[in-house]
Amino acid sequence: MLRHAKAAPHTADDRGRPLTDRGRRQCAELARDVLAAGLGLPERTMSSPAVRARQTAELVLEGLGRSSEAGLDLDGELYQADPDDVIRRARLLDDTVTRAMVVGHNPTVESLVMLLVAADDPNRARVDEGMATCALAVVELPVDRWAEVVTGEGRLRSYFTPTGR
Repeated sequence: MLRHAKAAPHTADDRGRPLTDRGRRQCAELARDVLAAGLGLPERTMSSPAVRARQTAELVLEGLGRSSEAGLDLDGELYQADPDDVIRRARLLDDTVTRAMVVGHNPTVESLVMLLVAADDPNRARVDEGMATCALAVVELPVDRWAEVVTGEGRLRSYFTPTGR
């Protein structure tokens, strides 16, 4: 789960807010950190269609060496989704997909991570402090099929918080 990078200040056109220069640097830093950690590329990326989320998804995917068009689904339902909405969307993923990424907004992304990660996971405390812009939480789910995704059983395997100064 990836929270969008730093965006321009709020305006009447919330969906149209682009990333700032800092947000773009955050995306590049995150991609470098993920590559350095040796994590696999997401096979599918579901993103809110808001400009800041779409730009975050595209820049991070490109930084990971994947064409931003490959495996990127702009999902209008993710713009104002709650965590249960995102879980419902994830349950519809094709079972040939083993790694998926969701790019969205807070408080949904942060709440989703907390909902999926088991209460006894010692790494959970890292998210308790809140997810900064462009923070990425890698959650491993103990399921064989996406339709089996349930809450409270995941493990937080990695957590990245780029600064993008």
